[in-house]
Amino acid sequence: NDMILSHHPGFLLMISQLLSLHHIHYRELDSTDSEPVGRQGKRPIRERQILGLPEDWCFGHTLVDLRESSLCIIANIAGQLNFSNFNRTLYGPLVRAVIHWIVCSSSEAVDPFPPAYLSAVTPQRLMLEALSKMSILPPYSALI
Repeated sequence: NDMILSHHPGFLLMISQLLSLHHIHYRELDSTDSEPVGRQGKRPIRERQILGLPEDWCFGHTLVDLRESSLCIIANIAGQLNFSNFNRTLYGPLVRAVIHWIVCSSSEAVDPFPPAYLSAVTPQRLMLEALSKMSILPPYSALI
């Protein structure tokens, strides 16, 4: 399955977007007030009414689960990725998302996945694993 997933352009584009969807950083202004700072280039999710979702529906837990799965998938297929047949607009966001998660200092990046007492796996560690697998392949050392 790794080979099939790593060569599917639509899947790779979807995964790269899920990795950075609604990943928000907070600037510390003072202890009582913080202002969210979204990553540049992100498109806001449409309003619930446009999507036809109930007023009380919250996508937060779903998004966290999708992001965790996306991080694990990228870590697993990184050794099989072959960008030679793809345009830079496809693999550029994926490489940027991987690098962002490695250097990100937000609690979402450095805290272990729940349940935290069972594992020390963090998004940073998964993306570091993915980047190391990607950098072993000769054509990608120049990209990274």
